Amino acid sequence: SQTDYALEAIRYAGTHGAKWLDVRAGAYQEYNDDLQRSLKKTVWQGGCDSWYVTEAGKNTNNWPSFTFDYRRQTRFFDPVHYETDGSRVPE
Repeated sequence: SQTDYALEAIRYAGTHGAKWLDVRAGAYQEYNDDLQRSLKKTVWQGGCDSWYVTEAGKNTNNWPSFTFDYRRQTRFFDPVHYETDGSRVPE
């Protein structure tokens, strides 16, 4: 799923002449806040030692639910969540 999503982003950038794409700060923050909230309800954060949790207590797991949910969420690249170098990329 990650590879397909990244390839779609690369194709999008190439089609629109963009040299780079970067996640918008607001989109990143919203996703990470939701992710951290969801992870608190899982075994990965619920009192057991996990290699996903840093010494500072941040859980670095990228998805707290079923893999089919992750696949659904990453199925299509959505450029609205990204900034670019501005090369012919529509907002």
